[in-house]
Amino acid sequence: MFEENNEPADGMNQQENETLEEINLDGTEDTEALTAKLKEERELRIKETQARKELTARAKRAEEEARIAKSKLPSLQEEKPKIEEQVVKDVAELKMTEKKRQFGYSHGLSPEETDTLFNFANGSDPDLALKNPFFQAGLDGMRRKKANEANTPSSSNRAPIVGGKTFGQMTQEERKANWGTITNAITKK
Repeated sequence: MFEENNEPADGMNQQENETLEEINLDGTEDTEALTAKLKEERELRIKETQARKELTARAKRAEEEARIAKSKLPSLQEEKPKIEEQVVKDVAELKMTEKKRQFGYSHGLSPEETDTLFNFANGSDPDLALKNPFFQAGLDGMRRKKANEANTPSSSNRAPIVGGKTFGQMTQEERKANWGTITNAITKK
């Protein structure tokens, strides 16, 4: 007589039957009107139950979407420290460059000499490395080499060009005519 959801075959459950009997005791309302009213209430409860099920399903979907979104967030957060690490490295490099520049200026060193000194110091105090006799000898050698290169004239085998022609391209007459210009060009070098 009962269906799967413990309801009688006529569509009313036991609670509804008891409610119907309590109301009908005084005899003011007829049974059919009450039955119709109970069926309406039952349909409303079914609609409410369905609405709750739909809301529960939507909430579960939203929770699943939030869980998926949360699982993606750590990957975004992992990228952030990489950017920050790069910024930290850049700042440290800029600080070292500024330290080198100021140290070189205060000790009368060229940028190349300062770089050589800091490489020689290898993370230790550059003042101590500057006082090291081995480094001083190397620094003196670098300076002498640079001075020699600056004072040595460049070799130039290029003949002066007069009238669009080199000395080898000119004829005997052109050489005689332009001899003063050629000698002046050679002595100016």
